[in-house]
Amino acid sequence: MIAFILAGCCAPGGPLVRVPPAPDIEAARKENSVIWYTSLRRETAAKLMEAFRRASGIPVRGFHGSDAALKSRFVGEWTGKKAGADLLQLTDPGMFADLKARGLLRRADTPNLLKVPRWLRDSGGFWVASHVVTAVLAYRPDRLKPGSVPRSWSALADARFRNRLIVPDPAESGPAFYWAAAMVRLHGWNFLEALGRNAAAVLPYREAAGRLGAGQAWVSGGLSGEDVWRAGRAGRPVALGIPAEGVPAIPAAAALPEGAPHPIAGAAFLDFLLSPPAQRILAGDGFYPVLPEVRAPAGRTALNRLRLLQLPWERTARSGEKFRRRLGRSLRAAARSGAMFPESPGVGGMPRPAGRRARAVPMGPVRGAHPCGGLGFQTAGLQLFRVSLRSR
Repeated sequence: MIAFILAGCCAPGGPLVRVPPAPDIEAARKENSVIWYTSLRRETAAKLMEAFRRASGIPVRGFHGSDAALKSRFVGEWTGKKAGADLLQLTDPGMFADLKARGLLRRADTPNLLKVPRWLRDSGGFWVASHVVTAVLAYRPDRLKPGSVPRSWSALADARFRNRLIVPDPAESGPAFYWAAAMVRLHGWNFLEALGRNAAAVLPYREAAGRLGAGQAWVSGGLSGEDVWRAGRAGRPVALGIPAEGVPAIPAAAALPEGAPHPIAGAAFLDFLLSPPAQRILAGDGFYPVLPEVRAPAGRTALNRLRLLQLPWERTARSGEKFRRRLGRSLRAAARSGAMFPESPGVGGMPRPAGRRARAVPMGPVRGAHPCGGLGFQTAGLQLFRVSLRSR
């Protein structure tokens, strides 16, 4: 049976939206397997796979790796005419643009997809976010006095953070890439290069996070909020800050491949990931859920109270590696790799550099609460960017 719901502005006479039927769980059980390619952290993925097995009786095999490695494996299997994944999940939603253009994805027609806010799913229905990653400002509260914690991204270019800033390489990390691209949009290429001059090092993501946790840096930009949240919960002296300009919000997306070996079971697993039980598992590990009905992780500011900075995923992805490499090159230009940091109880009172700071110039509309009051994902301001991708 096909069901329809009213869309538009919740008024009678609004357009009808088709509600996809629920996956046939009995047919999915006959397939008796799901193969999941995912860049999600292993511990969280294991909880989700076990929860789905308990709910459906269908086992899930997870293959973990970076976004780039998983995409390369997926495309390689397709080139060899042997699809291996039933569900592909990547932190970088821009990567799906190429896969969609090649015809390697099918529409994700599952009922729970319609519960996900529009900005967290592909307009054509080819991918949908299972959770949201934010790229945040992270700092060491044992090194920075309360009054000296940066209140804006632009403050990271201050002289007081020279050699005390650590930055993840945007050429190697999805969150770091979109963070760096957002910084360019907010404050320009010169600002990104100023961060490179302040940075003691520009490092692969995990190494940058480790240096901050070990006290070899006082502040960092571009780390994912859930990683900083988990480190703080584990007792490490790290905390996350929300700069005044806002934070990049990245849909960690999942898609159903064409020609999957277990297509019905894969669709059932995707629908499960978008269900309240799975969303609560994700929130419990620090990730922002995509369902408005599920609360944010304990101690994290709710998404509808944040200013969220979004980039045009597909357009940014089409810029290719040239743009990504320029971001990394701009940051690494003056970074001093391997510098040691002086021990100090804080850096409050150090002078700011002279000169006028760059101002954020919004491009496009700011979207706030849904006009119908509750049927949309409410944000304090979803800021859409146009980013200049031209290189020098």
